[in-house]
Amino acid sequence: MSNRDIEKLEKKFIKSISFVPSEEEIEILLQQSIASNNAIKNKKPSNLLSKISALIPKSLNPNDTVLNTVVFEGAKKSGAIVTLKNRYLYVVNDRDVPFVSKSMGPNGILVECQKSYGKNRVNLFHKNMSSTYKLLDNYLTLRDGNINDIFKLFVNKLNTYKDGDEDMEAVVEMFNLVLKNIQENNNSLKKMGISVQSFCQTWMRKGNDYGALQLGPAQFSVMSPHFQTKFYISNSKLLKKVPGIRTSMIEKYYNILIKLYNNMQDDYGVKNNVGGGQAFVNLDLLYKMM
Repeated sequence: MSNRDIEKLEKKFIKSISFVPSEEEIEILLQQSIASNNAIKNKKPSNLLSKISALIPKSLNPNDTVLNTVVFEGAKKSGAIVTLKNRYLYVVNDRDVPFVSKSMGPNGILVECQKSYGKNRVNLFHKNMSSTYKLLDNYLTLRDGNINDIFKLFVNKLNTYKDGDEDMEAVVEMFNLVLKNIQENNNSLKKMGISVQSFCQTWMRKGNDYGALQLGPAQFSVMSPHFQTKFYISNSKLLKKVPGIRTSMIEKYYNILIKLYNNMQDDYGVKNNVGGGQAFVNLDLLYKMM
């Protein structure tokens, strides 16, 4: 396996599950956000609010979603949380261990969905371009400013892995060595060949069997804004220079990434035009475009 192989697979993985909506498609998403807002105003549970009806809170208030109550309170109690903007934006670990099953890593969450970022906000896309850009800009700027703490949260979750797969154990060790280097030498993730990518789901997905746009019900489960996070290898040459990291660790990470890539396709991807379509919006590329 060459350095290029791992970096190529990372790009292939991200491209298989995510897309960047055009300006016209953003306008369509904004109309869907208005329709979802109207469903809340009219007190009508709707598939515009969640793809899983049981996860729509009875109050129809985005502040009352399971992410903003049970998950948020549990994270605060255990200390497994990164505060980005006090009382509004946080990052918490996903329920599952990253790379195992279909988890990519921590989730950014907006817990106050009625005031600073608009009323009854259920998604990144909300009513108009300026409102959408405000939350996107705030989240990514704060994410980057707190990236070491978010990475530590991610590694702490990896450390709960107990199932005994040798490849996964090597991956856990590798990311612990990166964290150790950050803490002891104050190195940045980027200088160690690790980058971060954020995603969100909307009412749209692209690239199904026919390469078509799909618009309609919510692709997300939880009707409050939240953002998936993936740490990925962007420069394996730099990663190999981190003290303690062996080529075999990166090779085993490659194996784990292939498994995650394949696991994600049916629900979120478009591998060989088999999956249901790219289900996530690539927020970093969207930010550059906007």
